[in-house]
Order: sequence, then C-alpha cells, then structure tokens
Amino acid sequence: MAYTKDISLITLLMAKNYTERYVEDHQGIAASAKVGTLTIGTTWSGTDPFTQSVTTSYTTTDKTVVDIQPDPTIVEQLVKDGVSQIIIKNDNGALTAYAFGAKPSTSLTISVLYSEVTT
Repeated sequence: MAYTKDISLITLLMAKNYTERYVEDHQGIAASAKVGTLTIGTTWSGTDPFTQSVTTSYTTTDKTVVDIQPDPTIVEQLVKDGVSQIIIKNDNGALTAYAFGAKPSTSLTISVLYSEVTT
C-alpha cells in the first residue's frame, strides 16, 4: 500500500511543521510535561472538521498543551478511515478533538504529552 506510506509521511511532516512553529512561538516559556493517554470515541458532531469533546484523567487547565503521539497502529487506522489529521484544542481546560477529512470508525486510545505552559 504505497498510498499509506505517502499519507503517513504527509501527516508526519504536518505534525513536525506544527511542532516547529509551536516551539518558535513559545521560545523562552517554561513547560512541565506529563505522559498519559486520551480516549477518542466514535460519536462526532458537525461536518469536516468533525468535533468531539474528550476527557482525560489528567486535570487540564487553560495553560495545558495536549500533544498527541499516535503509534503506528493508530496512524494506520486513521489512514484506513480517511482521516487526514486529528488535533486537540484546549478551550479554558475543556478539550475538543477535531478530525479532518473523515471521522475515525473506532474508538482510539492515544498516547499524549501534557505540558503546562507557564510564563
């Protein structure tokens, strides 16, 4: 499946670009990080991008950055479902998952890095 590798590479390059921009925008800001998981279910709202409120056992604040770290199995499932990207947005501690391109067909438990950004 050559298309799987191509799409995965594009997704990884997009994530790398986003991370580099985030680091550039937040230079000089201290952060403490915790590793955890986040579960994304199968109930989505709206149209592309699809949205879903997500919860986690980690207590998030308005200063929590959630960086998803999908393993190869999850990336393969997302590609199979036609999902081009998933991001997590933090709105004053309330987390929302955004799926672009399509909705995942199965529930996903994704490794995440939680960072508390302080100035």
